[in-house]
Amino acid sequence: MVKRKVIDIPVLQIEEAVSIVEKFNKELKGKAENKDALAKVMGYSSANNGAFIVKLADMRKFGLMEKSGDLQLTELAKKIAFSLDTRKREFILEAIRNVPLFSKLIGLIGTNIEDADMEMQLVNAGIPRVDALENQKKIKKIYKNFAQYITNSETMPKTNELSGSITDSFIPDNNQILADIKALQNDVYRANLTSDGISLIIPKEQSKIDLVRFLLDRLEKEIKEKTKV
Repeated sequence: MVKRKVIDIPVLQIEEAVSIVEKFNKELKGKAENKDALAKVMGYSSANNGAFIVKLADMRKFGLMEKSGDLQLTELAKKIAFSLDTRKREFILEAIRNVPLFSKLIGLIGTNIEDADMEMQLVNAGIPRVDALENQKKIKKIYKNFAQYITNSETMPKTNELSGSITDSFIPDNNQILADIKALQNDVYRANLTSDGISLIIPKEQSKIDLVRFLLDRLEKEIKEKTKV
């Protein structure tokens, strides 16, 4: 009998994960002396609790707790704890994307959740069809909770994780882009460095600048990770 592969995703809701981050930072300054101290922050009397063990593992999957060494918040978790509004939402999205399957689904589905064929998208994300069929409803329910953090930028062209090439599956909605630019009229920043393969059109809004900075930070992180291989 072939052993079924477990789909490795957190069951902890992202809102609860963020709440734990904020409480952990407030009560223990982001670092626990032992697991019992961390368990109490999560609402358990001791670390000898199955639910606590699962939540701790899920926090690590989101990249919010260090995977080894001291029991402390990651740099990403600290950014979430100290940021407000737009930046905080962006950092939460980064935590969601730290889970490989969620990252792939964001690229495949974006915010188009209701119309998405989750079984097919799970298959496209590399999940065996039999497992996709069995888990589609559960994963779709979890994914719906991420909708508020996913922006239109997630439908922009993305670098293929294996080859580094741009895939045609993620071409942005050009009509929407043109409509946005028209609405802003001349209130955009344009930079065309064709010799270097760079072309930018950025609305002169702080939230959009913050978003571009976030995307550049992600790109830099991906490049650094690839150079380590």
